[in-house]
Amino acid sequence: MVGRRDSGEYQEIEAVVKEDSILKRVRLYPVAGQPFPEEMHIECSKKLRELPIGSKVRIQVVEKSPKSSHDTKHLYSSYKWKYELIE
Repeated sequence: MVGRRDSGEYQEIEAVVKEDSILKRVRLYPVAGQPFPEEMHIECSKKLRELPIGSKVRIQVVEKSPKSSHDTKHLYSSYKWKYELIE
């Protein structure tokens, strides 16, 4: 994995594919018990968001700050990074 950040900033977590009830679109969220809140969405590849609802994956993430006042703090996982399907 190559990025602009220090490699120590990346964390491996388990995430689940869910539908965002407010935005009415599919997103990834950390599984309960991970170091991030379950409601913190993960910016990730379209390929991951196309997995069936309820699918779980192991991915590398980094916390990303909002770019504007309309955005919220969220996690980021590059579309170039490998992931492991676990369920």
